[in-house]
Amino acid sequence: MDNQRLEDLDRSIRETEQRMAGLGDLQRTLEQTRATYVTDSGLVTLVLGADQRVHGIEIHPAGMRLAPEDLAGEIVAAFAGAQAELAEALNQAMAGVLGTESPEDVLKDAAALEHTMTDTLSELTRSMNDAIVAVSRLQSRG
Repeated sequence: MDNQRLEDLDRSIRETEQRMAGLGDLQRTLEQTRATYVTDSGLVTLVLGADQRVHGIEIHPAGMRLAPEDLAGEIVAAFAGAQAELAEALNQAMAGVLGTESPEDVLKDAAALEHTMTDTLSELTRSMNDAIVAVSRLQSRG
């Protein structure tokens, strides 16, 4: 087995360990992440947590004079806007820890690491078997 393969495996393991350590930080960040969204009309402000719970809603006094269905529309728009902002904030938090906003990239990296480890283990097993055969031949000669 060549040193380059071992160095690649070692580097991949170190990078994975760093990402895993960062996941704890990411978890804490996600628990504290909130998004505040103000509707285009300025009548409704909504604060949404990463847990998708509404942590606050403020309705401008003029909003209270809206027809119920219009006010409901403003609240729904505020919730949707907060969800979009929250998704962006969560993606940025993930990128800061994992180096990418894409969970698919993380899974690809994990699959690549698994492949590298499997190949390295197979090569190591072949090398060990070759060594055992060589030692057996030497013992039988002598």
